[in-house]
Amino acid sequence: MQHTILTIVENLCEYRQVCAKAAIIGNMLQMQNDFPCGQYNYTALKQQHTQLLHKKSIIDCWLQLLPDDERFVIQTHMIQGLDWAKTQTEYDKVWGIMNGRSERTLKRMQAKAIRRIAACMNQIEALACSTDVEVK
Repeated sequence: MQHTILTIVENLCEYRQVCAKAAIIGNMLQMQNDFPCGQYNYTALKQQHTQLLHKKSIIDCWLQLLPDDERFVIQTHMIQGLDWAKTQTEYDKVWGIMNGRSERTLKRMQAKAIRRIAACMNQIEALACSTDVEVK
């Protein structure tokens, strides 16, 4: 499966929800040990918890792939959900007004970061699907 720009954007925008769900389900599973009760399907909860932790881990790795400025834009705009004006203000606070970026530049930085993630994931997928493995 090719990692498209759309799937990457959707996953980045869902990051906070994934983290919250993983924490809530983790707490519910912990409760099972403290107060076992029959109202929850703990097998399904464990599977969901594992899937959410896996998704969170992948997104964390995506963020590590990015340079600091691109990571900041992704975290501020896509993950935290700030609009572009607020993202620009936050960028100025971190890097200073003299190093500030226009909204258009921030949008280009975000697009570049997403393309960087997609390229990395598609390289990994191609490597995993290839029969003759060459590491570059």
